[in-house]
Amino acid sequence: MHFTYLDTTGRPVITIEKDNLVDFHIQMFTDGKLNSAPVVEMEKSVDFHQLNKLDSHYGSPFSTSVTLIEDVATESRLQAQGQVEQLTDLHADRLKIYDHFTDAVNKFKNNKDLAAFTTARKKAENDLKNVGHAISDLQSELKSTNADISDKLNEVNKIHKLTMDLINNYLGQTERFIKGQLSKVAFADAEKSYAQKLNEAKERMDSVIYAL
Repeated sequence: MHFTYLDTTGRPVITIEKDNLVDFHIQMFTDGKLNSAPVVEMEKSVDFHQLNKLDSHYGSPFSTSVTLIEDVATESRLQAQGQVEQLTDLHADRLKIYDHFTDAVNKFKNNKDLAAFTTARKKAENDLKNVGHAISDLQSELKSTNADISDKLNEVNKIHKLTMDLINNYLGQTERFIKGQLSKVAFADAEKSYAQKLNEAKERMDSVIYAL
């Protein structure tokens, strides 16, 4: 039972929940119940399968009215939250794909299979493009609803571009090493520098994304 400052006996409060909804379906509503007879004791647990059958659960002493109320501010906030969650997931996917390049290099050093290395590289690049397109689509939506987040994504995109330059340079050094054009010592130094700079780039992107 829920009490307000006008209540002496309390009133039932009903919470209706639904899974697997998308932000496009967000709609605020108020369910008002008007007492036309003395309050009767109700069961504490009622299973509502359809909103339009609420009256049948309350019984004749009650009439139920449902009013849809548009709450633009709340709807905008919830939609932005959903978009930020999508961005966070896409960002995590992109960081994982960065590591796929490292995996491809490690396999290449062991098997010296240039064709397999090229295939793995192209797959990772294609996966990154797909993630990038999804992020760009979300950013386009945010330009009109939350320009601040959209601007911050520009910073992340710049870091991503620099990271791709770093990755491509590392992949080129790997090929040179396998072909004998780069010494083992020089390549070891290159790998150490690459790992450090990649981690720094990830941390910089994390600091922006997880602060949205």
